[in-house]
Amino acid sequence: MIDTKGRFRFSAVTAALLVWQGLVLCFNVAAEPRPSDQTQESNFQCNNTQRPDRPHALKLYLTGNPQNACIELEPEQGGVLLMGGGSDLDRAFKKRVFPRVKGGDVVVLRSSGGRGYNPYLKALLQADSVETLVVRRRRHASSDYVNWAVRNAEFLWIAGGDQSDYLNQWQGTRLQDSINFVYQKGGVIGGTSAGSVVQSEFIYDPDGVQGASSPEALSDLCHRSNNVSSQFLSTELLRDVIVDSHFMQRDRMGRLLAFMARMKPSAVGLGVDEETSIFFTANGDGVVDGVNGVYVLRSDDATSRTQVACHKPVRFEQVLKVRLIEGQSYNIKTHISTVSPTRMGVDGAVSEFYLEVPYTMTDE
Repeated sequence: MIDTKGRFRFSAVTAALLVWQGLVLCFNVAAEPRPSDQTQESNFQCNNTQRPDRPHALKLYLTGNPQNACIELEPEQGGVLLMGGGSDLDRAFKKRVFPRVKGGDVVVLRSSGGRGYNPYLKALLQADSVETLVVRRRRHASSDYVNWAVRNAEFLWIAGGDQSDYLNQWQGTRLQDSINFVYQKGGVIGGTSAGSVVQSEFIYDPDGVQGASSPEALSDLCHRSNNVSSQFLSTELLRDVIVDSHFMQRDRMGRLLAFMARMKPSAVGLGVDEETSIFFTANGDGVVDGVNGVYVLRSDDATSRTQVACHKPVRFEQVLKVRLIEGQSYNIKTHISTVSPTRMGVDGAVSEFYLEVPYTMTDE
């Protein structure tokens, strides 16, 4: 079943409808094209209108120039920065974001927390301004103030937090379209931890239950924690993609494979370790920065969904795995990489559920 968040909720009846000759049939719920998906180039002109009035109870922190910097960007040539949590990665901001935003305006979105990013990003990016918006009400997410600030940003960063909270407060509001607009006008969008998880088309969304561990996710395709949502951002680069963060540090390889096992074969899993990032340009080229790795998981003709059914352990075998470290590249559209893939599988029926070594310093 699919609820209003585009979330897949699995039951025995649902699974029975999806199973044919022992395989889970492929499905995908894609959002209808939103108005922002067809934004015309004329909409990318500099907005010199006055900053709207601040809505009651909106918590915000502004450092720098309150006026729009009006930096000229190249429409449809935006970038996406995915960071895996832990300590923020200075060099990713400096090498990947700084050259593109050209001293423009930065907006940080979060639903809790304070102004910690303001002095940090102001200095690193030599930004005209950094504004943190603590958007924890849907009426604020649809307010003129929030959307004026976001749409005028050259860089939009979503802080770590709770991805389910972000979806509950932001999905289906004007803010959703405004984040898309930043990328479409040629800006950079991204986030860390939960802020990176919400960038992809498919989003792990426990929403009110404890997040699944790998053993739990693999124990039953329909485990109550295995909820995946969609229909938030429409970044073309990350269509058919599901992102997970804190990847090796919290052993999330198993749960990401469990989520992928019920998705269509074209789905791609991206697991980003802490203190590590991957930056994608509009043509799909991705490059890694940081001290750990980024894992790309996908299926091909040799991949086997051996057992994917409700109330049964997941067995998913011969998945292609690429582990990327600093300086290595991967094109998310063509799957061309500087690194050759290995194979990976899981069997949730046994305590040692990884069929191959999941995390290695090299995959040679």
